[in-house]
Amino acid sequence: MGILAETTPTLVTTKNRFRQPLMLLTLAITLTYLVYRALFTLNLESPYAIAASAILYAAELWGCLSMALFFLQVWELEEPPQQPVLEGRTVDVFVPTYNEDVQMLRGTLQACLAMDYPHRTYVLDDGKRAEVKALAEELGVHYMTRDNNLHAKAGNLNNALEKTDGEFIIIFDADHVPSRHFIT
Repeated sequence: MGILAETTPTLVTTKNRFRQPLMLLTLAITLTYLVYRALFTLNLESPYAIAASAILYAAELWGCLSMALFFLQVWELEEPPQQPVLEGRTVDVFVPTYNEDVQMLRGTLQACLAMDYPHRTYVLDDGKRAEVKALAEELGVHYMTRDNNLHAKAGNLNNALEKTDGEFIIIFDADHVPSRHFIT
């Protein structure tokens, strides 16, 4: 961990060195385009043409302003310092499902089980499907269902929250595949 923490700022600085000149070049080209557009390409032949040209030019100005504000936000990127892993905490992973494909769900559940921090994985099946229950048993995942489907996904999650006791809750949709180090 110490090596990663020491090299991360250098990597970010190297990336900034290439990204910032590219952003400046992009802004210069954009401003040149806007000036050229305003001086030489606006159609001023009729009231309709003037209105259409003005609306299009205003949209282009808005897009360029949005890009400039985005560049301002990402001008200087710094990775936050790496935090130590909290040992001994209980983590519950919820995967709510209704009618998602079982094979897709299999990939998500296998990735959840492979995460490197101790946790419990629950599949919350609002579809009450036998094949999802069989999948949960095969993989060693906790299977949970409820009597009704009130309040859809929120109701499914609330039902699970009432029956589990993890200090931390992680929720993945059936098509999300977490990385091995997601929790840590």
